[in-house]
Order: sequence, then C-alpha cells, then structure tokens
Amino acid sequence: MTSSNNTKIARPVGLSPLADVVLEIIIPFKENYKSLKDLLFSLQEIKTVKFSVTLVDDNSMNLDFSKNFKDVHGLKVIRLNEDKGFGFAVNEAVKQSKNEYFLTMHSDVYGIDLNTVKSIFMSLLDAEKDKVAAISAMIDNPLPVDCSFLKADGPIAAPIVICEENQFIPFICTAFHKGPFSEVGGFPSYPYCLFEDRLLCKKLKLFGYKVGYSPSAFCRHYGGSTVKKLIAKNPEILKTIKNNNQLFKKDCSILDEHVKKISH
Repeated sequence: MTSSNNTKIARPVGLSPLADVVLEIIIPFKENYKSLKDLLFSLQEIKTVKFSVTLVDDNSMNLDFSKNFKDVHGLKVIRLNEDKGFGFAVNEAVKQSKNEYFLTMHSDVYGIDLNTVKSIFMSLLDAEKDKVAAISAMIDNPLPVDCSFLKADGPIAAPIVICEENQFIPFICTAFHKGPFSEVGGFPSYPYCLFEDRLLCKKLKLFGYKVGYSPSAFCRHYGGSTVKKLIAKNPEILKTIKNNNQLFKKDCSILDEHVKKISH
C-alpha cells in the first residue's frame, strides 16, 4: 500500500447524487472476445448507476462480433480503421461523446461486482472539489511494476487516497472527468506506448490536478494479454512499441524539466 504521506480525502457523509449523471464506460478491444463478452454481461447487473457502454473496436478481425451485444444497455460501437492502441481509442471515444464522466476499462478485466462501478464513480464525484481528475480502482494485477501500491486482493473500506508526486495510476479501471482530460490533450497520440498512463498523469499534475485511487473499488486484471497476442501475430509491433517508448521517455523528461522550472 501507499506510504503515510499520501493525502487522504474523507468521503462526505451525504453521498454524491447519481440520479442525473450518466457515466460512460469506454472499453477498447482487439480480439479479446471471450473476456469482453464476460465483462459486458457482468456490467448488465449494475442497477445503481446510470451508465452507457462504448466499445471501441481496434480494427478487429471479427466484423460482426459487436452485433452479439445489440441488447446491451446503452451500447455504442466505434470501429476504427486502424489499430492505434488503447490511448488513441479512449481519446476517440471521449471526442465523440457529449458526456462529462467516463470510466475506462481494459477488455480483460473481470470480477466487477455491483459495488465497483458505483464506488469508483462516487469517489470521483466526491473528490472533484479537491481538483482530483481521475480515480482508479484497486487491481490485483497492475501492469507497471511501480504501480505495486495499487495491488490488492479485494476491496477495502477506506477513504480515497491521492497519489504522491512520483506515483501514477494505470487506466485499467479508472474514472475521469472530461474537462481535465481534454484540457491536457488526453493520452499521447503514438500507439502501443504501454505506459501512456504515466504521461497522462504527469500532464494532469502539471496542470494542477490530482489523481488517486479508491480502496473500496476493486477489479481483477489478466494483464498484458492483448499486446502479447498482437506481438505473436505481428512481431513488427514490438519495434513500434520500443520506438514509441523512446518518444514517451523523451516527453516525460520534457515534462519533468518543465515542472522543475515552474516550481522554483
């Protein structure tokens, strides 16, 4: 878990009203048909939050796959002509939406219970007044190793926790507000970065926003299955990942230098 220096924001006694707020759940996918099907059906059990679901099809092979879910509550499908990775897919969904609140999910998350979505959404609404732009769920298998403070085996009854300066949240199961997200330009434009979450968090912090996580929201994550399958099918993608990670590191260095200048 996190160190004692993390800022904790206690949830107000009066819970945030959800009646007039729609949460748009964005799920980019590429071939993960079985896990996506299970995820969509688990979401249908949620009755405590007004939500819609946007699937972003990253040019998958099965053109008719999304037709299997025509009865899914509030379902919208965006099909991209080219697979440009998770960040680009989320950016496109936000750009096309009129909603203000979003929840990104990897297509290979599971174990979403009835409380997870409500808990993470309410945590974001409660913390907005403190300039919190994004809230992650606790995850049993976070992708980056330096997200180990998010690793958990289940939900914990505790207030939300604001990340320290050197911490960031993976957008594996994360709620965010459109305003700050759009203000900083969303995710980086280059595909298959894998650590684009870190750059987004850095940009949000540079603009004076905070990110955090809700111990009471929890999901499970297979981790890395999509990218591994893509590399197995097309080894050239690995070169793209390595090249774009160099761009990512350069952008992070530029942001770090800028933060140092404005903080002195």
